[in-house]
Amino acid sequence: MAIPKSWTKTRQNKTRDGGARPTTSPDVDNIAKLALDSMNGIIFIDDRQVCSMKIEKHYGDAPCTVVRVSEIDAAT
Repeated sequence: MAIPKSWTKTRQNKTRDGGARPTTSPDVDNIAKLALDSMNGIIFIDDRQVCSMKIEKHYGDAPCTVVRVSEIDAAT
């Protein structure tokens, strides 16, 4: 998430060092839905195949969404 420009330079710098985390929209569950829906039929057949997720919101100079996908052994 973008660091608010209205914040003081001191607060912006502390945020870059991990001093604050965003508590504003979007909610992490909405971020998860967006990521899962965008990968449906491309990375996996259906999002019900997803077994584990970790979602975090951070401030940064270049707002972005990072998704890492790894395959696990299927249960037999």
